[in-house]
Amino acid sequence: MNQIENISHDLRTPLTAIIGFLELIDRDSLDVEDRESLEVVKKKALALKKLTAQFYDLSRLAAEDYQLKLKKTDLGRILRETVLDSYQELKLKNLNVSVDIPDTPVFVRGNEEALERIFQNLLQNAGRYALSVFSVSLTIESGKVYVRMINDTDMENQQDADSLFERFYTGDSARKQGSTGLGLPIAKHLAEAMGGRLSACLTEAEDKNGCHCLWKFLD
Repeated sequence: MNQIENISHDLRTPLTAIIGFLELIDRDSLDVEDRESLEVVKKKALALKKLTAQFYDLSRLAAEDYQLKLKKTDLGRILRETVLDSYQELKLKNLNVSVDIPDTPVFVRGNEEALERIFQNLLQNAGRYALSVFSVSLTIESGKVYVRMINDTDMENQQDADSLFERFYTGDSARKQGSTGLGLPIAKHLAEAMGGRLSACLTEAEDKNGCHCLWKFLD
């Protein structure tokens, strides 16, 4: 893992320089075909930079000595703000979105940046793969806090749901839409670093299958 972290770190500087030089190219001096080629190169370079950054993050999270600074944190506020930031994007996907988050504070021991990252990754995944509906809720059950994100899906079995947290899993290659397959593994590592759990399961409904993401943080 240390070797992956070092390689990822070493790649970030030249990639940043390459992207910077691409930005300096005068688009107006290029013909249509060359401008299109430039955009393709920029897109690929940005995707590689993102992948390198996620490799770096995942290698750090997987290290046995990795620790997050935890403190009393309002989980409800962070979830509301993150959902609000992503709400318009989810609606643009023509999803029927429902939200059930208490207005009162829900305190847990956690890391605010890590919680935001978890929610962002899960919401991004829902926006990428949900078919028509998406819901998010926060409940307190037997002294534990549960956040549930549910969306319909065309997954066929529980094995597919379990694979969501494997590195590089992107489902149907025709639908991965730029996914690196590292977002959910990173989210899972972050949850576990805070003493939580992140899992997914398929549930039967009258008119759809549901992909049910759940994790819990001790109060």
